[in-house]
Amino acid sequence: MKDVDGLFVRPGEDSFDFRERYSRIADGYRRYMILRGALETRLFDFMAEPSTAEEISERAGTDQRMTELVCEALAEMGFAEESGGRFRSTDSSSLYMDSSSELYLGTSFDLIDASLRSWDSFEDAVRNGNTPYREDPDRFYRSMTAFGWFSKGGFIAELLDFIEDGWMLPGMRLLDVAGGHGLYCVAIKSRYPSLEVRYFDREAGARVAADTFSEYGADIKILAGDYYAAEIPGGNDIVVSSFNDASCKPELVPKLRRALNPKGLAIVRRYVMEVQDPVERVIQANISRPEGSPFWTGRRGQPQEALESYDEAMEDAGMAAVKRERTANGTEMVAYRSERGSCALVQAYAKSSATRAGPHPFRDSGSGEAAHPMESPSL
Repeated sequence: MKDVDGLFVRPGEDSFDFRERYSRIADGYRRYMILRGALETRLFDFMAEPSTAEEISERAGTDQRMTELVCEALAEMGFAEESGGRFRSTDSSSLYMDSSSELYLGTSFDLIDASLRSWDSFEDAVRNGNTPYREDPDRFYRSMTAFGWFSKGGFIAELLDFIEDGWMLPGMRLLDVAGGHGLYCVAIKSRYPSLEVRYFDREAGARVAADTFSEYGADIKILAGDYYAAEIPGGNDIVVSSFNDASCKPELVPKLRRALNPKGLAIVRRYVMEVQDPVERVIQANISRPEGSPFWTGRRGQPQEALESYDEAMEDAGMAAVKRERTANGTEMVAYRSERGSCALVQAYAKSSATRAGPHPFRDSGSGEAAHPMESPSL
């Protein structure tokens, strides 16, 4: 039998604040579901111009009262603006939330939904430290596709603006290392159609890239492999490595160098601003991890000493930084040029490649395949 004495306890003043915090603990989930519902009903498609909730609901075919509440919530969350009873999308929402936009992010909610399902195993992870990790190819596909959508929000354009036209001579061969979704390849090939652009990544990434290249009608060769397990395909005049280990891990620099021809160019991009993820995301990342993988601390970006170690590894490999640029979003782009090789050979190639077709001076003319640069007598 319960004791009635607890009914007469007067809690301290801070208990009211506690209960308020407790009652609002699920507000983040509620906001997520509101935004998700707004995207699924295409409300942002009908909010480009200031409109009343009645007008929006008529266009979207939704309930007027609920539409008004959703629009009010979107305004409170900063996804819409309200003035005099009329609602309109913010400029960013029109860019990313309107389904007719090339940069529409709505389909990435499939990825978010999948990531939230990991919380079903949270109690087991608290008790045991981790839950069995199951490789899900479909989840990887959705993840990489979502990264592609986010990259279209300016990352690809920034890298293309960093690249100098004089680096991209006709007939040169470029390899995108760990190319992921493949959109960097598409953009580079579109701007420099005379380049031979190739893609390199693991099988799971190659499956995403194959669909990307098909969607854009891009003629790009896919080479499947893992740069930890094997060499990076060689015979390249240019390698690009964006937001992957090859752009920040010193131990991978020798493989990048061996993948380049004499006087080759490596263009890398990485995060340099150290960021600490919120603890909720750190917990989610550690609920289910591959066996033997380290505990994720939530720290992203590269400390200064790590960047210096990478530059030292490049210098040891005979690569010198010829251009470096940091962006407002905490990333850095660097171009490293190989200081070894036959300068005369490169100059002869630069003069001849734009005017005539013929064997690539850095390739074996007999087989048509790339000669390994470290086997070249000019080094």
